[in-house]
Amino acid sequence: IPATSTLIEMEDNSKSDITIQITGSQWKWHYQYFEDDFGFYSLLTTPNDQIKNIAPKGENYLLEVDNPLVIPVNKKIRFLITADDVIHSWWVPAFAVKQDANPGFINEAWTIVNEPGIYRGQCAELCGKDHGFMPIVVKVLSESDYQQWLDKQLVAVKAQQLAEQQSLNATVSIEQSMILGKNIYDSRCAACHQTNGEGIAGAFPALKGSPIALGEVSKHIEIVRDGQAMTAMQAFSGQLSLKELAAVITYERNAWGNDTGDVIQASDIAAQPTIKEKALIPEVINTEVATAIESANPDLGKSVYLARCAACHQVSGAGIPGAFPALKGSPIALGDITKHIDIVVNGKPGTAMTAFAGQLTAQELAAVITYERNAWGNNTGDVVTTSDVEGAK
Repeated sequence: IPATSTLIEMEDNSKSDITIQITGSQWKWHYQYFEDDFGFYSLLTTPNDQIKNIAPKGENYLLEVDNPLVIPVNKKIRFLITADDVIHSWWVPAFAVKQDANPGFINEAWTIVNEPGIYRGQCAELCGKDHGFMPIVVKVLSESDYQQWLDKQLVAVKAQQLAEQQSLNATVSIEQSMILGKNIYDSRCAACHQTNGEGIAGAFPALKGSPIALGEVSKHIEIVRDGQAMTAMQAFSGQLSLKELAAVITYERNAWGNDTGDVIQASDIAAQPTIKEKALIPEVINTEVATAIESANPDLGKSVYLARCAACHQVSGAGIPGAFPALKGSPIALGDITKHIDIVVNGKPGTAMTAFAGQLTAQELAAVITYERNAWGNNTGDVVTTSDVEGAK
């Protein structure tokens, strides 16, 4: 029956050339290239003057971004689509792709684009205040141009990693921080807290004259970097560099008449333990005992697994046949512990298994591997320590 075979082919994501994970969050997209282990956020760049009807609207009003998704022509591209917060929907009409992005789940889609060019779409699921400010732009290049673009991205990733390390030893003036901080604030924070820092009453708190911006610096760092549970305040640690985090916090503490005089440095951000790290051990008795407690924490391992692994490997550990392998009773979870640590920490090239070394702390990595080796009846009795994880990096 032709209709049946067509529907089967439409859902056939196998034999793809490139796999890209698409993650929606209020109000932006993140693209992760699995084969090359790098990713980036894509945000709206339509000027505020156009949005506020101060300036004439451009040709691509509300359909322009800073970093478009880039793919090669005539290649099968597999999309793994999910979300961090609420339900979004990734929709590019020209690709005939519209797939919901649900937190905790992964939906799949694929495309083969035959013509180079720029293709535009947008979030197609009402996802909050700025739903209409979440465009999608896909740039399709020839194979040679795509390879050149990819090479540049990989060089840029290494440069960013080097710059991150160098920023720890740098001292930035308040003037420099205020310039960079304002740019970041306007693009990342003003949608909720408003350009004037006064927020939106009943929805998003003011920063102008607020206890956070005028109070303890460490608390301000914590809420910007790690977010605040049960609120719309997301964590920016994975979205901004240490230098950018320091600059935007400096800006918030000195703009709109706050004038604290505080200048936050990248080293201040790096030196402060995260909320998760603080929660792991209330009082550190000694390093060995602390490490054992952290690593064997079943609640931490389960929470990390549910947040970061269950979308593919499923809550039951049974995986999705043909797409994501089971961990329940698997050779990885029951076999050589060093191989298990390596695949979680460093990923597996050529598959959807991404490296988690840069996404989770050593304590979280140790806990989730311990959980996988002892959940669903695996019961190996193995306890992975942070030193085991550090040795695999």
